[in-house]
Order: sequence, then structure tokens, then C-alpha cells
Amino acid sequence: HQSDSITISEEHRGQVELGTIEYFHSENMNAVFTENHLWRGIFGLIFWDIVFDPALVSFHHPFQRRPSDLYLPDFYEKRKDIIISHLESFQDIQDLLTYMGERYESKFGIANPFVVWLEEIWLMVRKAVEVIEFEALKKILHEMSKNLVENLRGFPDLFVWDDKNYTFVEVKSPTDNLSNQQLYWLQFFEEVGINSKVLRVFWEEK
Repeated sequence: HQSDSITISEEHRGQVELGTIEYFHSENMNAVFTENHLWRGIFGLIFWDIVFDPALVSFHHPFQRRPSDLYLPDFYEKRKDIIISHLESFQDIQDLLTYMGERYESKFGIANPFVVWLEEIWLMVRKAVEVIEFEALKKILHEMSKNLVENLRGFPDLFVWDDKNYTFVEVKSPTDNLSNQQLYWLQFFEEVGINSKVLRVFWEEK
């Protein structure tokens, strides 16, 4: 309730994120709706080989979209050392982007529970990875991997940036409040140094 606020047209009732994007565009800033799709896409591309490694879990038929233990409690414990080693294997952001780009190109269209195969998804993923501090990004990905039931949701609604700065924005209308998972990620972002905030949206009075 102490967050920044803006006022937008009442025509955006029911689609408050769209109205907020238009507001940022009017301020000469780039803004896209990302919510969970952006972070799930980053996760899916970076951990593709680990998630679908047949040496770690059985795949029972050729059309199986995900490993059978994906949302079970031992998913992380079974892969903990591999996940940590994999994240540490990247030297810098460019190394990470190269790896993700190769996975995007070679795996495009293959069913994955994390990646939505749209061109704009890769554009958003690439831009976000370019601007987020390297060690902070790795901490977010590690935290996501610990609990795929809870930690793949609750991310901020919008990704906003210009030539100098970026932020992840959780948009709230006058009657809306933060869920526990949204608060969890906002606090975690603050701890690791990722720019994020809550933005309260009010309606223009006629």
C-alpha cells in the first residue's frame, strides 16, 4: 500500500496490465507482459538437458511431455548436484545466452512444460538475461528448481526497461492484494539484487 501508483483510463478495467503497458509506452519505456512465462522459459531452456535426461528418470512413451517425477518432492534432491554444477559451468551472461540460444534453435517446437514456442518469448528471455546481474539470475534459477510446484508461479506481471534501467513490475488494481507467492518472489528479488516493485493502479475520474 506504500508502493508507487499511476492513474489510467477506466477502459482498462479487467485488463489492468494492458493499460499499464500503454502507460509505460507513453513514458518512452519498453514494457511487456511476462508474468510466469518469461521465467519458465529461461528455466526450461537452461535446464532442458537435465529435465529430460533419461538417465535420471524413465520416459514411458514417445509422446511423454515431461519426466514422471517433475512435480514430486524428490525432483530437486535427485538432481541437486547436477543443477548446481550446471549453473556454475557458465562463465558469464554471454556464455549463458549462447547456450540458451542453441537450445531454442535446436529444440524449437518440441513439447516442453516450461517453454512457450513464440518468437516474442525468446526476445523477452534474451533481453531479460542481458540486463539481470549474472549471479542474481543463477540464484533465481536455483531457487525455482527447489520446488517446481510453488516456485514456477508468482512472478511479477511486467518486464519494463529502457536504455539505462529495467524493473519487474507487479501490477495491482485498487482492490487487489499480493498473494503469498508474489510476496515471496518480490522479497527474494530484493535479497539478490533484481530490480522489482509493486505498482498500484487507480482509475481516472470522469
